[in-house]
Amino acid sequence: MGAGSRDDGWRVERACALAWPAREELAVGGWRVSRSGGGTRRTNSASPAGPGARLDDATIAAIRDAYAAVAQPAVVRVPTLLPGIDTRLDRHGFLPAEGPTLTIACDVLPRRGDAGVRVGAAPDAAWIAARRALSVAAGGGAQDHLAPIARLAVPAVFAATQVEGAVRSLAFAAVHDGLAIVEAVATDAGWRERGLARRTVAALLHATAAIGARGAALQVMADNGPARALYRALGFDRHLYDYHYRRSPA
Repeated sequence: MGAGSRDDGWRVERACALAWPAREELAVGGWRVSRSGGGTRRTNSASPAGPGARLDDATIAAIRDAYAAVAQPAVVRVPTLLPGIDTRLDRHGFLPAEGPTLTIACDVLPRRGDAGVRVGAAPDAAWIAARRALSVAAGGGAQDHLAPIARLAVPAVFAATQVEGAVRSLAFAAVHDGLAIVEAVATDAGWRERGLARRTVAALLHATAAIGARGAALQVMADNGPARALYRALGFDRHLYDYHYRRSPA
């Protein structure tokens, strides 16, 4: 992707939306209003669709109405790619920022795979069972990290590292516009700090080259120090932009 730019950021935004699709998406005044019946914020929030998006009073009202129609709270995702959003939301009484997240990129994919990591174009039964168990263990719903995967409409690669007969670490990446978007990285709590996540993601990135990836990007919670260290070690050394969420009061 070369040097960081707003164009890089919007390119990643588009790819990330395809890598983690909502159950339904409405176009509202230059915004993508994602509704999935609750669960993860990314598939239940409104995001700007591009650099031309604006957030005037009418658009805020339309976003609120779109969520009220399905009995969900209005949540707005605020990327730093588009200035001025927070000021508008402040005027409408939206709650303080939550879920600060970084978007980072890697321009060089690993040159070697890992025979000990299983990769494939679709998740097998063991991958799905492990993803469900890890989601619940982390305090999420059983379907929070499975439903978006079932809706994927772009090529993807799924990776799992198995130890002692069970999947201990997993991830997947969806590929669009030459970018591998890494998602759902998770390791069994009892098997952390053994290099399994690094092996899993490295093998995953290597495999994405076969379906058109030339670089990679991902989004990581700002306060997740161990994950950020892992991604730095894997070559994710470019910080593109940040985002957070703002929630309408009940």
